[in-house]
Amino acid sequence: MTDPAIPEAADRTSMDLLLRMRRLQVEANVAEMRRARTMTALFQQLESDVEARRAENPLFTPTPLAAATTETQPVTGQTPGRIRSEIETVLIVDRHLPWLAEHLDSGRLDPYRAKPVIDAFKDDLGDHPEARERFAELMRQWFARAADVSPDLLNKTITQIRNHTHYVVTKVLAGEFDDRFRRRHRSRSVHTRATGDGMGSLTIDTDLVSVKLAEHHVDALARDARSAGDERTLEQLRADLAIDLLTGRVAAAGEERPSEGDRRSAVGRLGPTRHQRDRAGADRDGHLRRARTDGRPDPPRLARAPRGRTARVDVVPVAHRWQPRRRALDHGIPTHGRHLA
Repeated sequence: MTDPAIPEAADRTSMDLLLRMRRLQVEANVAEMRRARTMTALFQQLESDVEARRAENPLFTPTPLAAATTETQPVTGQTPGRIRSEIETVLIVDRHLPWLAEHLDSGRLDPYRAKPVIDAFKDDLGDHPEARERFAELMRQWFARAADVSPDLLNKTITQIRNHTHYVVTKVLAGEFDDRFRRRHRSRSVHTRATGDGMGSLTIDTDLVSVKLAEHHVDALARDARSAGDERTLEQLRADLAIDLLTGRVAAAGEERPSEGDRRSAVGRLGPTRHQRDRAGADRDGHLRRARTDGRPDPPRLARAPRGRTARVDVVPVAHRWQPRRRALDHGIPTHGRHLA
């Protein structure tokens, strides 16, 4: 079936197709917002007569949101979480962010890209009325400038919107971020879960500076191992090296190293990275000179490498932990971790 709005193949250009896709995207955004408003109207109708239904059956009366989700899901095929999210979006923008509702209703923006703004308004600024007003005004101005450049469809990606939202939240709550960070840091934790097929995931929730340093260190080790001829991919090397370091699959000099059957994955080359050598200086053997708290050099560690090779591991002592952090700060990583004992 031929779409009459699309020119014939001999006459159309790439620009014709791109403009057609743009118009279709605007129409899809409008339709999606209309559907969300219809679901919200159903929720509000159920909310208005919930007391009457509860009087008839006080033990088995679902909440208005649960009832709206149950009745909407078979019709739209959406998950309960998405139904609740779209209803919440309409309620928040109509009540607190009318300028955002106008962008959504006109099709310039879709609910998916509006979600970072709504989540920040609801979660990060929930207890700060003045900060909410300032946040709403700064975001309104930013979206207005984007609409001036592209009136029919905002040319902002979800990543750009998320990053700018985080920037504005940081700006309006500048005086409270240290206290919020310390409260969050007290709840740092480690979680594991099975992902199926004998695999699992490990999540470490701690300060961002330490996380970025760990990511950088594992990535540097993986790239060195790859350069040395390891056939595993960088992703595989990062995963293997991280779990090897966390589980203590390294042996001190002179100790017996584990055999091939003692583990599921081999340790890659764990020698000092180029970044470490540049930052700390190297002796004539290419090994790092690191002073411990007692003034003696930190002893090397040996780890088993693929195909029976051995490699040197230098443990970063506490006295040198802050040097890479200052390098990380040059890239805009928050500094909260430097103030913790």
